[in-house]
Amino acid sequence: MRVVDEEVEAFAALLGAGDRRGAIQRAVELVQDGGSLGDFVFGMLAPAHVLVCERAARQRRLTPAFQQMATDIADTVLGVAAGNARPEAERSRLVVCVTEREHQNLPARILCELLRAEGHRVAFLGRPSHTAGVTKVLEQLEADALLVSCSLPMNLPCVPQLASAAHAIGVPVIAGGNGFGVDETRGLRLGADAWAPRIADVALAVERFRAERPALQAVEAEIAQQQELTAIRRALTEELADRVEYQCGHMLPRGPRSRSALRSDLHNLLVFLESAVLCDARILADYADWLVGRAAEQHTHPRLVPAMLGALEDRLIFDLPAVGEPLQAARAQTAMAA
Repeated sequence: MRVVDEEVEAFAALLGAGDRRGAIQRAVELVQDGGSLGDFVFGMLAPAHVLVCERAARQRRLTPAFQQMATDIADTVLGVAAGNARPEAERSRLVVCVTEREHQNLPARILCELLRAEGHRVAFLGRPSHTAGVTKVLEQLEADALLVSCSLPMNLPCVPQLASAAHAIGVPVIAGGNGFGVDETRGLRLGADAWAPRIADVALAVERFRAERPALQAVEAEIAQQQELTAIRRALTEELADRVEYQCGHMLPRGPRSRSALRSDLHNLLVFLESAVLCDARILADYADWLVGRAAEQHTHPRLVPAMLGALEDRLIFDLPAVGEPLQAARAQTAMAA
């Protein structure tokens, strides 16, 4: 169990209790005491938000409504704290968006405010409904770069379209967020021109772009097979649920929600498989490993996840060869863990 600072504990309690006024008041006190915006975000706001969500999850009360409440207060607090920052002279013009299906804007909002505090002019688009709108904003602002933020690797499939839209008007793309993994591999395969795991890396990338305009990165991903998976996902989920129930019924937990839970797990496996096909086989393996861990906590049959992966491979390998590597990696991972 990790040790949590008392100040973070107290701030997490304010978020968990829905105490917007108390959270704002504490944030103002901390920032006015001379701390930087970055100190407040990384030392208080982000860890407190993670803590309150983790505890709610362990207590089985992390509903979408609870998460939205805590995130909404954190977002408000972020805006108030950022209002006390004194940015330097304008350094660059940046446009930031999150990937399709991202339901959590807070990491990207934090990125925007920290960049503004360092003197960058930032336009935040949230989750764009279509790439034409992104292109228009990039042109209007004469942006130096488009920053694409992704927190979960399952949400990566829209990145090639965003990168292509920016590249069509000569704007380079920077990838950032946990969804892009631990190095530049995923981002570059999806069409990004740079990977920025830290705020400072964004400024460095922009400086490189200004010194020497990059040869804009080509998309190397298996887009056609990923899109085919997306097109058949709903029907395939039902087909696979029938197959797993028939072949592995003795492994499934009993209860009225058994079919619904199986469908949900198979659907998510397919979504993660789409991203794995696009850019990194480890994406599916990591998620399958998490499923095995959850199965152990819930005392579900240890061979159920490997059986679901086997059903996926049997059904897809001949029609969509690109699924072979991620499914084999996931089966190897779960065979060791189960």
